[in-house]
Amino acid sequence: MLYQRPAESRKIFSDLGWKELQLFSSATPCTAPTNSRKIAVEVMDGVYIHQLVGKLKQETFRDVRVKAIEVLVDNYFVKGTLIQGGYPMRCAMPAREALLHAVFRQNYGCST
Repeated sequence: MLYQRPAESRKIFSDLGWKELQLFSSATPCTAPTNSRKIAVEVMDGVYIHQLVGKLKQETFRDVRVKAIEVLVDNYFVKGTLIQGGYPMRCAMPAREALLHAVFRQNYGCST
C-alpha cells in the first residue's frame, strides 16, 4: 500500500520491530542514494522511502518512479529492511516547505 496515514506507518514500523529508522525522500531512484540506503540498513532498524505522490502533469513519471523503487525493495534489499510509502503532495511557501515536510515525516514516525 503506497498511501499511508501516520498511524498506519507507525503500526508498520512497530510490527517490524523498528525503533530507529532512516527516512529517505527522493524524486528519483538513483544509484548514489541506493548505496546510502544500503549503508543505513546496516546501522538502523530500517529505511522508509517516503515520497510525494500527488497529481503530476506526467502521471507516467510517477508510476515509473514508484515501480522502480518497488523493484529495489523486492530484489536489492533484504526483506523487511526497507519499505516504501507516500503521501499526497502538499506545498508551502519555499522558505517553509522543508519545515512542513519535516513535520509530516515526524508525524509518520521517522526518527532521522
